[in-house]
Amino acid sequence: METLPLTLVCLLDQTVRAQGIYVWLTEDDLARLPAPTLEAFSAHGVSFQVCENMGPHKKWLPMIRMGFQKPFVICDDDIFYPCSWLGSLVEEDRPDSYVGTRIHRMAGRGPELAGYESWSRDICWDGKPSEWNFITGCGGAVIHPSRIGADFRDGDRIKNACPKADDIWLKAAHLAVGIPVYKTRYSFPCFEIPGTGESALLAANVDSGGNDSQLGVLKQQWAKSFLKA
Repeated sequence: METLPLTLVCLLDQTVRAQGIYVWLTEDDLARLPAPTLEAFSAHGVSFQVCENMGPHKKWLPMIRMGFQKPFVICDDDIFYPCSWLGSLVEEDRPDSYVGTRIHRMAGRGPELAGYESWSRDICWDGKPSEWNFITGCGGAVIHPSRIGADFRDGDRIKNACPKADDIWLKAAHLAVGIPVYKTRYSFPCFEIPGTGESALLAANVDSGGNDSQLGVLKQQWAKSFLKA
């Protein structure tokens, strides 16, 4: 909560102004948020909303449950976002693709998807959407609610199958409806704000192998999609 204002300042200082900025918090989160921070950013159009504890899925699922039908951009709460970041996502959004800034290239053979550690990290723009591309949350992504099927909006299913890896879940959701991933031309170094690393999902999901333990839902969807193709 002490470093959240730094990310919010980045989001308010974009060359393309967001129509709204939503910060989704649990009741406990809200109680920890200093009143001056709440008041100062609310005055600049930041909306602090309360929802159940869905971990990283708080970034996107409450927006859909709230009734949003138009596309919106999601991002992490512990990253420095350059001022041209939002504009790049808005300008490069595509009707045929799930669009993000920072992309890994999945590895595998046929219907068999390899483990997370074998994937190519932070690939460069090549101008081509691909089902092998995988959006990582720290770079941000554009969510079109109409692309997220009912099965992938099920909170209980999320908690059971993929509670701490929204990027894996959202990749599987788009794979289920045949939508590939497109990397924007824009890139930036995903620098975490100092002091957030100990609680970041990076430690649990990457360093401790948590991504592979939650990769089952994506492997299953990959196999289904491969067989359909």
